[in-house]
Amino acid sequence: MYYYHLDQLNTPRFVTNNKTEVVWENQADVYGYEESEANTTNSFTQPIRFQGQYLDIESGLHYNRYRYYSPKQQRFINQDPIGLVGGINHYQYAPNPVNWVDPFGLSCKEGEQEETPIADTIKQRKLVAFEFYKSQGFKEEDIPSHLTGIDFAHPVEKVMIESGQVFYQFQSPGAPQGNYYSDDPNITPTQLGISPMGTNRALNSIEPKIKGVYIAQEDTPALRSRAKAVDDFWSVRGESYPTEGGGTQYFTANKLAFKKKR
Repeated sequence: MYYYHLDQLNTPRFVTNNKTEVVWENQADVYGYEESEANTTNSFTQPIRFQGQYLDIESGLHYNRYRYYSPKQQRFINQDPIGLVGGINHYQYAPNPVNWVDPFGLSCKEGEQEETPIADTIKQRKLVAFEFYKSQGFKEEDIPSHLTGIDFAHPVEKVMIESGQVFYQFQSPGAPQGNYYSDDPNITPTQLGISPMGTNRALNSIEPKIKGVYIAQEDTPALRSRAKAVDDFWSVRGESYPTEGGGTQYFTANKLAFKKKR
């Protein structure tokens, strides 16, 4: 009889026999890579690795139900069969292998946290966002860059902005109106996933972004979501600004539905 000892992700770390002797030990790094299968004085071996993964000794790959994972490359070697619904990176295993797992090779999820939405819920939210951007005239290849700014751990929904509603938007001096708005008068740029600084192209200078006030002139559909904490590398060329995220944001391509308050 043998006993499996697991870590926080239910990955086998070592195996003992009924004499409490260690007969197998996992010596892999956080992405599951090991120079060779761990061995002891015992000939015991076992192929189970990350959740849902089975080691193919000949190739060194880990077999998931739907595709192969390469621990040495730290990614899957096949594209995600469910496409963008599984995430914008078709080959990524997980954003953080210490807390996340992907048992089927389809869509990763954070492990052992009851408050984290299940994978199906996150996939549905991504699909809602993807379809909305598409309905707004965006090309499919341009949509993933927008999805990276959404925190899919929170609700993502299509809502109707009503005429007369007040919204706020941060812009670099002289920059045109954007597609993202907030209905919180106290919101900060970093809560919306953007840097508080921007480039004044007319003066070629770095200046604080200006908060504009916009009034909805008509009812218009919008995508409401929670901004993700990302690094803003586009506001100021050559600089990356880590943002806070967490703010509620509204996206719509219908700029004519808003009038800027002077």
